[in-house]
Amino acid sequence: MEKHHSKYQVLKDHELGRGTCRTVYEGIDTEAQEHVAIKACQTPNDAALKLAKKEILNMQHTMDHQNIVPLKYWYMGANGTSVNLVMPLGKNNMRKYVYKLEEKKKHGLGDAK
Repeated sequence: MEKHHSKYQVLKDHELGRGTCRTVYEGIDTEAQEHVAIKACQTPNDAALKLAKKEILNMQHTMDHQNIVPLKYWYMGANGTSVNLVMPLGKNNMRKYVYKLEEKKKHGLGDAK
């Protein structure tokens, strides 16, 4: 398993979201010159690393589902305490989508698109 992958560059000042043990950044595929999302999964111990590997396996088995973002690639972070998942960068902002959905529900207008 490699410690880093120079094809993908994380743009640390472009954080897209954060969870308990995961942070999503905008990144660049330096070979294809396209923007990607890179989810850094912190793995400070063996249990966390096992969980990250399980997530990778689950993503690989569901790659062709319309409601799941496909996994393009994964690699170990340079410091060895994170697993980085590379995915296509979505065009929409999830917060804006959820806000629109909540507003439409308040007014009985159904699905937000």
